[in-house]
Amino acid sequence: MARYYYKKKKKKFVPKDLASLKELKIKTALMESIPEDITQLYPEARNIKRHFILHIGETNTGKTHDALEDFYNADAGMYLAPLRLLALEIQEMSLARGINCSLTTGEEKDIREGAKHLSCTVEKMDISRHYDVCVIDEAQMVSDKDRGWAWTEAILGVNADVIHICMSPNAIHIVKMLIKMCGDTYTDVRHKRNSRLIMEDHDFIFPDGIQDGDALVAFSRRKVLMLATLLKKEGYKVSVIYGSLPYSVRKAEVARFLSGESKIVVCTDAIGMGVNLPIRRVIFTEARKFDGKSKRSLNMSEVKQIAGRAGRKGMYNQGYVNSLEDREQIGELLHGRYEQITSCVIQPPRKVLDMPYSLSEIFKIWLKTIEKKCFSVADLKNRIKLAEYIEKKHGEKINKDLEYSLINIPFDENSEQLKYLWQDLVDMTADGEPVSRMWYYVDTEYDDITEDWPMLHEDIELKIDYETLGIKHDTSVPVLTTYILKRLVQMQGDRKRPCILICPGGGYEHLAEREAEPIAIRMNSMGFNACVLRYSLIPNEYPVPLYEAAYAVKYIRDHADEWGINPDKIVIAGFSAGGHVAASLGTLWNQQELDSYIRDYLRCEPEYVRPDGMLLGYPVITSGDKAHRMSFVRLLGDRYDELHDTVSLENRVNKGTPEAFIWHTFEDGSVPVENSLLFAEAMKKQEVPFELHIFPKGSHGLGLGTRETDMKDGSKYQPECSVWPDMFRTWFESTIGPIYE
Repeated sequence: MARYYYKKKKKKFVPKDLASLKELKIKTALMESIPEDITQLYPEARNIKRHFILHIGETNTGKTHDALEDFYNADAGMYLAPLRLLALEIQEMSLARGINCSLTTGEEKDIREGAKHLSCTVEKMDISRHYDVCVIDEAQMVSDKDRGWAWTEAILGVNADVIHICMSPNAIHIVKMLIKMCGDTYTDVRHKRNSRLIMEDHDFIFPDGIQDGDALVAFSRRKVLMLATLLKKEGYKVSVIYGSLPYSVRKAEVARFLSGESKIVVCTDAIGMGVNLPIRRVIFTEARKFDGKSKRSLNMSEVKQIAGRAGRKGMYNQGYVNSLEDREQIGELLHGRYEQITSCVIQPPRKVLDMPYSLSEIFKIWLKTIEKKCFSVADLKNRIKLAEYIEKKHGEKINKDLEYSLINIPFDENSEQLKYLWQDLVDMTADGEPVSRMWYYVDTEYDDITEDWPMLHEDIELKIDYETLGIKHDTSVPVLTTYILKRLVQMQGDRKRPCILICPGGGYEHLAEREAEPIAIRMNSMGFNACVLRYSLIPNEYPVPLYEAAYAVKYIRDHADEWGINPDKIVIAGFSAGGHVAASLGTLWNQQELDSYIRDYLRCEPEYVRPDGMLLGYPVITSGDKAHRMSFVRLLGDRYDELHDTVSLENRVNKGTPEAFIWHTFEDGSVPVENSLLFAEAMKKQEVPFELHIFPKGSHGLGLGTRETDMKDGSKYQPECSVWPDMFRTWFESTIGPIYE
């Protein structure tokens, strides 16, 4: 049964201008070149008698497992995946069974000699070859406005004798309609859950309500990482899974959960497709998600798909579902009746490549040509923009066949980063450079920032088990105070900022607040993220502050992605005794006294705690003649005689010491200017670059040198010195790199 969906103009069309005339020509050419029966666009599929096996059921009912058995046993088989990670997984499982299987996704291409099996994302379907068996997974995606066209094309055009379609019950109507249009036959196979799915009748409390076997679901990578961090701080063992996670990492995280090494899963909705884990309970941490354009409530299909991962045959007789938000709404969607999908998405087929017009022109007219019956038009706006980019910049260098492939690479066009990578790929292709990889993800989640993030300002306790380390320590706990700037979508919300870790002074006896928050806020004003380390003081002794500084750098790098920090641009800043803390880490990170602590306790390589630069304001450096003696007495206690030479940092500068910006005043009567001079001289001997500024006027402890950090007696107001932050910024951008990238 043919479906006609092109508008037939009965009235004479009189073009008003040349543009209208061209539009008419293209429209006429479209109608003439594309048959009224859309199925005839796939002659290879029409020349064989195909039989479809429809696997219909909820999530976690074994649909895909049963279909894949036929794929594995076939002489030649093709698997069409909704996600690149699933395509990778099926290739790996095929190879493990001794089946030679190729792979094509938007990111990888692994064509194996002699392989008769192919695992690929649905957009990469191969219609040029005949297969005995094909598996089309998650066919309810046929109605997706962005990617649905690929499932429509697969059902209409796949060249295979037996085709297994795995789908949720809401896709029955539209899939059967497409099969009937093709004149093919089908068989229904109904799959039922082996475990009950129960919506809990009580509110879930985070984190107190966490239980082993829970999966917490969020809808952004940022939220996933934030939740995982909070749970780890509470002592939970957590596996993290999100769509754009590298396959090897995802596999390792799944293995940790399967082995019992981790008890909790924190994941995005990527878990809804093809991830089979022994999950007892699914917890929705939010009831809304960003769909690429706006934040909306979850729909019934999404809730059923995700919640269905709870309960596993052979492990749990029933699965549980709960939510942090709108629990009753989630429950209604979970147990509601599916609304049938009544239309599928199409886009211009490759047939249009034969027309003597640009793809952007054809796509624009296509939008005006299609009748809205059982077909709906794919969202072509972004593809038109991509086509226009290629045509404007590269013209004849890229033929239409290649252009068609490039604009159909599935990636999130809302991500500026991925868009730039796509442009790089196009430019390389136009220049004839070999491209071994395509760097774009097919995943349904949106990893990049799609909404404004609030400023992160909180006090984080850095808990170090000093008893285990064999170090005496009082009950005080070092605190890391964060000043992480807002991410605003209108202002490149996905940018990664440098971070300044600030160590206030105070002679190891107290902490000078004028060298804490005011410095952090000034750094924020210049585009830096900042953190203040309130390290342990007397009676705690060396190496306690040094250990805490190393831990703070590690903590920042561990959370760099979550906080929007460039992990390669972390500067440790210190003032007075805080300068001694900062310079100690800068000079000793690769020395013997820190090696065991870093490797065995922090469990990382020494390079991971190395700052990328140092900002030292009137720093305590030397324990020699020009020392601020009491700083060392408080730091070393009874071991002063033993260690004072060891912590005299002009003696500890080495080739691995990071570059430094140093400033001091000639009049400093507490920490003599020689401290900075000696450190600079030592850096010069080791050929480590630095910038040193000595201001003629100003007492010790100026902070910013402005009214903001002044004292009542006016002794800390020194406008001549207040330029140092701007000088530091210039040094940073010329030495470490730009703030804004």
